Amino acid sequence: MGWLERFRGRPSSRVQKPAEVPADTPACAHVTLVARWDSTADMGNDDKASGWVCDACGASFTPSETHALRASAAEREKSALRTE
Repeated sequence: MGWLERFRGRPSSRVQKPAEVPADTPACAHVTLVARWDSTADMGNDDKASGWVCDACGASFTPSETHALRASAAEREKSALRTE
């Protein structure tokens, strides 16, 4: 009875612990950022976004941090094209 064990606060034998991320795993590049808005009237306007969330890792960013991330991503792409 897994639900009863969880209800009583006991760990279930079927519940698996999340896998640990190996230390050699590269950091997220935050390529896909999803906007958040405070008002439904502002939705769709990126200039009025109150924050951004990385779709891959779930990290949250302010609009100024997002601008810096996008600028650095553009520079990485330009440098990658120059080296090819």
